[in-house]
Amino acid sequence: MIRPMKKRAREKGAALILVLWTFAVLSVLAAEFATAMRQEAQSVLNFKEKVLGHYTAMAGINEALLAVLTYNGDIEIIDDDDVFGDDDGDGRRKNRKNAKDDEEEEDEEEEEEARVATIRELIAGRGDWVEATFNGKTYEVRVYDESGRIPLNAKDLEEESLFKILENLEYDESLAREVAAAILDWRDEDDLHRNEGVESDYYEGLDPPYKAKNAPFDAVEELLLIKGITHEMFYGTDEIPGFVDIFSVLSTRGHITQNAISTEVEQALCGTIDGYIEDKNDALGAGDGDGETVQDLETCIKDVGLSARRSDRDGKPNLTTARIEARVKNSAGRVVTHIGATVRFKGDVFQTYQWYDAVFDDDEGS
Repeated sequence: MIRPMKKRAREKGAALILVLWTFAVLSVLAAEFATAMRQEAQSVLNFKEKVLGHYTAMAGINEALLAVLTYNGDIEIIDDDDVFGDDDGDGRRKNRKNAKDDEEEEDEEEEEEARVATIRELIAGRGDWVEATFNGKTYEVRVYDESGRIPLNAKDLEEESLFKILENLEYDESLAREVAAAILDWRDEDDLHRNEGVESDYYEGLDPPYKAKNAPFDAVEELLLIKGITHEMFYGTDEIPGFVDIFSVLSTRGHITQNAISTEVEQALCGTIDGYIEDKNDALGAGDGDGETVQDLETCIKDVGLSARRSDRDGKPNLTTARIEARVKNSAGRVVTHIGATVRFKGDVFQTYQWYDAVFDDDEGS
């Protein structure tokens, strides 16, 4: 009798161990399944967030295009009368049929004023971000007037001009001279390199090898192929703006539209001296151009061998070629989508010159 009892005890112990192992395996499988489900759900949410963000940004670019097409060169039509309605002889607004009460009307006017300010900011073409909403979702949009950037293909942009620009950006003298010479060797038509420049013989020794273009730039991103230009130089840092925000390849003329100059281009032209554009409204308006701020900026442009001009319609901002960007952030402030397009405007039509389905920006994660 003792042996059968021991045998049954051993069998019970083995069964208990088997059950415990089964529960352990099932617990691991359940945990793995729960983790996989959470990851899958998060992936779906991230995908949904990115898709919604992308099409919201697309809507932002289209809204900006509509604003430019409607008011380009005629910004003065956006005034109180046009936006809010006509006034009577006493300066009081005429009563409308089905008029709202004063408080609601005041809120409506404030919203309209904000919309007008946004349109003015966009048409100025200085690249300042403005915030708007589409279908309840917030996005940011900005417009850069390409004629307000430094023309990389301009014949007037010579080696000393580029050297001065790089010095204004606080790069050391040796690097500034090397990069300035390399840019012009890339752009010129011959295979003769400048004192501190390089030609195809240098680039063919790289991995992978390639040749110097020896032709005008077709895209500002070509700068990343040039000796001495780093990722940080092209995209910029917190202290120094990047080449991507300074140069344009869409003009061969040696002039810059003065009232469309962004803060990044201002720093490249004038250095880190404060106060060249203390009053942006003065620089954007239709003034006579004899103010100290405007005159100083014009001097900066001349110092790098280029010429300054103002908008060609009585001082009113008039975009011809512009880069429009839109981005959407999530609740944590991280950019989930950032797209852009370079567009040419002619009358009431436009032509897309370049499209960026993803725009990289070093500071977007902050």
